[in-house]
Amino acid sequence: MASYRIFHPIEKHRFPKDIYLLSLSVLTSCFALFCFINPPVKSGLKLIVLLVCTASWMMLFLQWFVNDKTVDFRKGVFKGLLTLEKDRIICDDKTYLIKDIENISITNSDYKYKHQRCKIFGPRLSIGTKNVITLQLKNKTLVKAFFQQEHDNQIVASEQELISYFQEGILGKKNLINLIGSF
Repeated sequence: MASYRIFHPIEKHRFPKDIYLLSLSVLTSCFALFCFINPPVKSGLKLIVLLVCTASWMMLFLQWFVNDKTVDFRKGVFKGLLTLEKDRIICDDKTYLIKDIENISITNSDYKYKHQRCKIFGPRLSIGTKNVITLQLKNKTLVKAFFQQEHDNQIVASEQELISYFQEGILGKKNLINLIGSF
């Protein structure tokens, strides 16, 4: 029996802060260019604009070069536990008996501090919350939960339960092999 923290993502579509920094840098560069081309602008204002422009470009380059050490925090909260047992699955304080489940699908490709290389502005570290368990119940209800793995293949700790689900016919052989390797 193993337990995993359940993650409830909040889906807010926002631009990455890299886009904001790039916009600020371009905007201040244009303003700085305007200040230096236009002679009646006071030298104090020119200095302030130049400092803001330089600072914004420095922040942008630091963001890009230190990007592999940043953690990609998905928006959401941890609430409840996912517990895999031989005769039931407890998901966020709700118990689902194995006899009531028609199909189980588990994806566990994410773990804490995994490098994500598919980001636009370079790699980031994951917090391991993109793992998904999907339960198809016999009453046609679909239950989906995201859970966190602390390390790579932490789900192997639930090997006996997963094999039991396979023997019950609710977990596919391909899914089982993807989770624990050969058995």
